[in-house]
Amino acid sequence: MIKDYVSDEEELYRNVRGEGGDEYFYDPTAGHLIIESKAFLDRQKEPSVDRAKLKNFDPEKSKIGERDGVVTLITQEVRQMGDIVSADREGKKVNHAVDVSADPKPQNEAHALIVVEPKFFGSESKKSKAFKLLRVSLARLATKNGWILEPRNP
Repeated sequence: MIKDYVSDEEELYRNVRGEGGDEYFYDPTAGHLIIESKAFLDRQKEPSVDRAKLKNFDPEKSKIGERDGVVTLITQEVRQMGDIVSADREGKKVNHAVDVSADPKPQNEAHALIVVEPKFFGSESKKSKAFKLLRVSLARLATKNGWILEPRNP
């Protein structure tokens, strides 16, 4: 399995949990979908996505649960979100550049990660705060781009 470069033009899929997942809602006032930052939670603070071209542009292949949906991101937009800023021990600001890195797995060759460089550091609380900024930015992008595959309701 070769780990190759994820090009700027590549479309990325992210599974969003459907019913009971609290990862999205429809805002009747605005009249559109809002993806919550929870949709990008990850224990390693590196949200996983699927590279659409390696899923033959079939978002159904990125669904995890029967009632889940799939949102789409564009690699270039993720990279251009701007730096996520945190502070080191002395209070000096540190910029974390956002990238998408191929991370193929035997069961999923399309697997990729949204990563930051340098990695988040410091206490778990500091890492969580910086990671929340990343998740909020990703949720805004996903909201802007919308569903590529809507979740199924009962």
